[in-house]
Amino acid sequence: LERSNVANNITAKNGLIDSLRTQIDICKDRRKEYEEEAKTVDFEVERPLPTMEELSRTLRSCESQLAKLGDVNLNAIEDYDNKKARYDDINVKVATLEARIKDLNKLMEKLNAEKKGLFMKTYEGIDVNFRAIYSQLSGGGEAFMNLENEDDPFEGGLLINAKPKNGKLLRLEALSGGEKSLTALAFIFAIQESQPSPFYVLDEVDMFLDAVNAEMVAKRIKESAAKVQFIQVSLRKVTLAQAEHLIGVTRQPNGISKVIIQPDFAEVSQYENEAKAAKAEGDEGQ
Repeated sequence: LERSNVANNITAKNGLIDSLRTQIDICKDRRKEYEEEAKTVDFEVERPLPTMEELSRTLRSCESQLAKLGDVNLNAIEDYDNKKARYDDINVKVATLEARIKDLNKLMEKLNAEKKGLFMKTYEGIDVNFRAIYSQLSGGGEAFMNLENEDDPFEGGLLINAKPKNGKLLRLEALSGGEKSLTALAFIFAIQESQPSPFYVLDEVDMFLDAVNAEMVAKRIKESAAKVQFIQVSLRKVTLAQAEHLIGVTRQPNGISKVIIQPDFAEVSQYENEAKAAKAEGDEGQ
């Protein structure tokens, strides 16, 4: 009987040993799982580890914040996909617009370069004409043009400098009335030589010129009239003498104006003297 009890006790102990071994194997497997999971954690765990009470407090705080977020939007993924698709579409449109802006900027630079080239070509041609014509009209004077901004001529103005015969080199605004008129006429003729128009209308442009310069201007107009038509209003006899056709208007004693063809130059000379006298009185009054 005692032997039987001992045998039973051994059997029970062996069963317990097998059970413990099984539990050890299970614990080893779990340990391996925990170790693998621990390797995936990429943040440092603060030391010392918090107490259970601190963990519980933190857990309750997180649960409270989750509760404030409200219900989970089950359509969040679909909404995200829609927004993402729209975002991608806008990015494509923005890239297209940026490419177009780049192309337009290149085109604008090209057009500005061509515009500047055409302007400078015209400007240089007019300057050459201006120098020659002013010298002709002034009887040997000098004149030239300058740009305020040579790098970008469209951002500045045009400067005109003139040196009358036996005079000083001055800018246009510093010239006398007659010199300004002569310079302006030279500039107009310079443009006319470069880009002729069908006809020109000149209204007493020789009013402030002396007889010599007025005659030079009249000869220049007669010379240019071989190419284009000029209609000029003038009271200067030297100007009228160069005209191909004359149309005058005179006032009769009865006060009625009369149109006359080829007017008497003596009468024209009288009008000229009256105009000069009126101008002199006006200058004295100032």
